[in-house]
This record gives sequence, C-alpha cells and structure tokens, in this order.
Amino acid sequence: DPRRARSARTGRTLARVAAEDGRG
Repeated sequence: DPRRARSARTGRTLARVAAEDGRG
C-alpha cells in the first residue's frame, strides 16, 4: 500500500526532526 509506506516515511522524518529539535 503506497499510502502506508508514505505514512511510515513521514513518521520516521517527524521522529528525526523531533530528535534534532530536542538536541538543538
């Protein structure tokens, strides 16, 4: 399901951004 893969990728990106935000 393309939508599912896209959602997973978005979630991963958001997690990474959150980590960078907390670090910065």
